[in-house]
Amino acid sequence: MASMPACAIALAAHLPGVGAVILVDREYATGAMIVSYASVRPDPDRGWPKVYPWPKQPVPAEHPLSFLKAGADMQRQAFWAMPWGERADFYMDAIALDEKRSIAILSDIDLWGAEKFHPQTQRDYDQRPEREVTCCGQTRRVRSFPCQTCEEVHCPDCGKCRCDRQNAALVMCSGGCFLSYRPNLLDATGRCEECR
Repeated sequence: MASMPACAIALAAHLPGVGAVILVDREYATGAMIVSYASVRPDPDRGWPKVYPWPKQPVPAEHPLSFLKAGADMQRQAFWAMPWGERADFYMDAIALDEKRSIAILSDIDLWGAEKFHPQTQRDYDQRPEREVTCCGQTRRVRSFPCQTCEEVHCPDCGKCRCDRQNAALVMCSGGCFLSYRPNLLDATGRCEECR
């Protein structure tokens, strides 16, 4: 049997559009509803929406999920809001497993026929540029801001840009000048030309 986060990932991968599958837990001390896990499905063409749930984020104030009683479920139009105020509409299918845990599927499409009227909504997407990066044995397109020094985006696997990879290959001179060089520029004792 798979864990709930594994099931959330699998379910989110089958959403036809922008959406998320979230696990929400009630904090014991405060009673606040907190997202314990979120698997987000971005738009295949436009990328990540600006508004989406993420782990450790409190459920927005007045969100219908906050009022769901143990054992109850609901399908309806809802919203998600970021802590800084941005908000987007989603359709939601949710169930409260008990007093402490709820599961919700958020989708930009009314998959459950929850509403009769479906107004056209404008969704904002993250506007980070998309660039190609070759690193960690593969070439792929990454949506990210480039490094200000080398103008290359950071690899999603190792987190390094071109200048980070070049700097990682440098070795500090053992002669006391504290400068870094490519290994082929140091002698057998690890000293640079100036310290020999």
